[in-house]
Parts: sequence; structure tokens; C-alpha cells
Amino acid sequence: MNEKESLVDILNDGSESVLIVMVGPPGSGKSTLAQELSEQTGLPIVSTDSVRKDIFGDEKVQDDPEKVFERVYGLLDSVAYGHGNVIYDATNCNPYYRKKFVKRFKGKFDSIAALCYDGTLDVCLKRNNERERVVPESVVKKMFKNLTNHGYPAKGEGFDHVLAFSDARDIFHLSNGQVS
Repeated sequence: MNEKESLVDILNDGSESVLIVMVGPPGSGKSTLAQELSEQTGLPIVSTDSVRKDIFGDEKVQDDPEKVFERVYGLLDSVAYGHGNVIYDATNCNPYYRKKFVKRFKGKFDSIAALCYDGTLDVCLKRNNERERVVPESVVKKMFKNLTNHGYPAKGEGFDHVLAFSDARDIFHLSNGQVS
């Protein structure tokens, strides 16, 4: 992962459209960081949790993933066709599915960036227990293991940029506080 490159570099690299893919287990701070980034840049967020809430009335409902991802992909396609930038907020911890996702959107967006959690499991578990929607501990551990044992995002998966964060406050480190 590249800590020298910044979010400013990614958003200002001359690409007409950038897809920022959040990667990390529940409790890692992905959604917090995505929200901070959205507030600073005006970028829209496409979130699997928001789509679940829209479809089922509750983001906790994990039914019918095909229906959820069909809607997510449709939303991302709409942004890509409009040559816009967007943040995709989901766990994306499994490298197999992450590669398929990147392959699907490669060419639709000019640039695809992974913003990946590289902190500890203990932090994820603590944050998860403090939030409103608590994910079962076994799920957090499984996703953390997927990420750490089976591979952090890499350019070899098709990403144009890969950045790491361990805390949502890292956005200022990653962007020098000047995301635009």
C-alpha cells in the first residue's frame, strides 16, 4: 500500500471519473472515513448498508445479496456514465470478490482507488461494540482474517491507487487536509 500518495493526488490526477473503494471489516471506520471524505469533497457515497435500508427498510437485513448488489452496481454505473467521482462503502475484504468488482468497473471509471484499513482487530471489535448496529463478533473476525490472511488490495487486482488508513482521522494524513 502506498502511503506517499494522497487523496488529493488521486482526485486531481487528471482522471474524469474516480471510484474510491473502501476496504475493511466492520468497525474499521470505513463509513466514518467515507462520510468525512464526502463532506470535504461533495462526492456521493454508494453504500451496501444504505441500499439494504432502501430495499428492506433496515440495513441489518442480509437477505438477497443479488438484489442488493444489482442496485449497487446500477448506482455505480450511473455515476460512471456521468463521468463522476464516487465513494463505494462496503467491506470488500474478500480478494476474490474484490477482483471481480474491480474488473467489472475497470474502463467505466478512469481511475479506481482502494482506501484500505490496516489497523488491528482489537480496534475493530471495540468500535463495533460501541456503534448502533453491532455486527456479530464472529463476522468481524472472519472479515478481518480474510483481509489480513488473504490479501490487502493491490495494484495487481486492477486498482490504480492503493492507500492505507488505521483511523478515520487519517484522512488528514492521507490528503494533507486538502481534499478537493
